[in-house]
This record gives sequence, structure tokens and C-alpha cells, in this order.
Amino acid sequence: MLNYFLLTLTLTGYNLSYYNCYFHYAVAQINLEGVFHMELSTKLAQVIVDRMMKTIPYNINMMNDEGIIIASGDHTRIGKLHTEAIRVLKKNEILKFSHNDPKENVQPGVNIPVNFHDQTIGVIGITGDPQEVTPFALLLKSSTELLLEQQSFQQIEENKQN
Repeated sequence: MLNYFLLTLTLTGYNLSYYNCYFHYAVAQINLEGVFHMELSTKLAQVIVDRMMKTIPYNINMMNDEGIIIASGDHTRIGKLHTEAIRVLKKNEILKFSHNDPKENVQPGVNIPVNFHDQTIGVIGITGDPQEVTPFALLLKSSTELLLEQQSFQQIEENKQN
């Protein structure tokens, strides 16, 4: 039995029976009990990365809930699996990597989980010395989660009005 209806909505709204959904670049799943699950869309993630890299002098990657890089300052990495993001998704913990880390294809930096309603929905990674980039990653995590919360609240308010 299908547990989730996947809605991919962009700048325009779609009237779905009594749910009037307006998500700007977000992807939402509403299960049969009406519980929300938000995913970070590729478009929104790239907008966040591009905007933040104007201020933060380090490369930023954003990975989805499957560990795939969906946005990056290094566009050649988009679409590739980030194996360490998988660990972050499973453990919901911050992982830091230094220049001395023996793992192959792992650059120094930090990977931090992005959460929405107690679910890990993605990972933010910033390349650089972990001591230097961790505060930026924590700020970016908070900003991303606040943006997702705002979109969720907007949806709830719009549903109340309809």
C-alpha cells in the first residue's frame, strides 16, 4: 500500500482536494495520517549554496536524504554520491575530517545533518579546516532548517484559510 503521496511543487500552487499547497522550491510528502515530511529540493539547495558562498570563503555541498550531492559550489560534484554523508544521515551526527584522515576521496571539512521535525533530511558539507568551517556549517544548518520551518508554517496557515 502506498504510504506517501509525493508532491513536487514549485512557485505556483496546486489545489489537491481540500489541501491548497504552495511550496516555493520545496518537496513535501504527506503520509496517510497527514504528517509532513519535507525534503530539500535541488533548486532550493543550489540557491542556498550560491547565496552563502558569496559570504563564506569555502566550498559548500548539500546532500539529499540519500547522500547524493544536489548542490555545490563545485558543479562537477553535483549528482555524485557522498559516502560520508550516508554516515551522517544514519547517525544524525556531525562528522569532521582533517588533512590527516586516511579515507580516500575525503576532503578536509565538516558534514552536518539537516533536520526537519526530528528527521534527518539532508547533509551540509563545508570543505576546509574543521576548526574554521564548523561555525559556518552550524549557521548554514540553522538557516536551512529555519527556511524549511517557515515553508511548513506557511503551508499550515494556507490550509487553515481554505
